[in-house]
Amino acid sequence: MDERTLAENTAKELLEKLGFSNATIATTEDEEKRLNIQIDVEPEDSGMLIGFHGETLQAMQLILSQMIYKQAGQWRTITVNIGDYRQKRQLALESMAANAAQRVKLTGLSLTLPYLSSYERRLIHLAISQDPGLETFSQGEGKDRRLVIAPKKDMVKEEQPESENNSKPNA
Repeated sequence: MDERTLAENTAKELLEKLGFSNATIATTEDEEKRLNIQIDVEPEDSGMLIGFHGETLQAMQLILSQMIYKQAGQWRTITVNIGDYRQKRQLALESMAANAAQRVKLTGLSLTLPYLSSYERRLIHLAISQDPGLETFSQGEGKDRRLVIAPKKDMVKEEQPESENNSKPNA
């Protein structure tokens, strides 16, 4: 059995055990050899499978990865998507990054974003990396890990001491 079929069957088995026997599953493989498992369920069921900020979806992705690894004997990167959640979340994160970047530029102050998964922090890092005047870094550990967007150190204008600004020319 090829890995795509194995992934589909494993996902179907897991979803049936969770009570989602009406799910439609399609598996594709991308250029980087990642398996993409697309799951479509009734709209009222999707929230339960996605969870808060995709936490249940991430957990299901991890469980499916482990199950497929145990059966196939080799590790594959697997991405699970419910409906169009990942696309919508990516758009929301790109918007969040753009708004935060604009705020940092206007105020000149760093901005700490709320909790994001490591995947979501990566998307923000990538979006902000396109801006030469900003930098991003993560701080904290575990659930306390936060992404900070800040003006680049070499881009911050240093203020001159007030005495130099207001000095009168010698007459």
